[in-house]
Amino acid sequence: MSKPKKGRERIDNSTFTYMVIVAVAIDFFIILIGGLFFIAGLIPILGLAMSFMGYILATLLTSLGYMLFLTWFHILGYSMSDWDGEQAALMGASYLAELTPFVGMFPWFSISVIRMATLVRRKDRGYTKRNAHTAPHGTQRPTRDSNLTTLPRESLAD
Repeated sequence: MSKPKKGRERIDNSTFTYMVIVAVAIDFFIILIGGLFFIAGLIPILGLAMSFMGYILATLLTSLGYMLFLTWFHILGYSMSDWDGEQAALMGASYLAELTPFVGMFPWFSISVIRMATLVRRKDRGYTKRNAHTAPHGTQRPTRDSNLTTLPRESLAD
């Protein structure tokens, strides 16, 4: 698994913002193409052909968008070989949902890209399900039931 350099995240705030903007723009165009060609599909003579052409264009844009983001993640040092089950299921399920007629009108693409980028950022910061209750650098997070502030482990030993 490719790790970022110490003290550095693969996806910083500006990159995350650009990813969200591009994902929302791609989703907007997918929804726009789907909606326009659905309306054009109501035309009596050319309706079926227009509807089919809209589905093909939306599918093409969806596929290109996923390839763009898979490449983008790979350039940032997070390839598909680094994925765990949740990330593979997320991208696969959202891709299939985008290809499903009418279900694809929901912004699955944006949601999956935002979730993937968030998971990569969490991995870079050292958060996993096992140590979610502890903060990085050996400090303890307070729980709902306690009124502790965050203390270094050395002071807890005294």
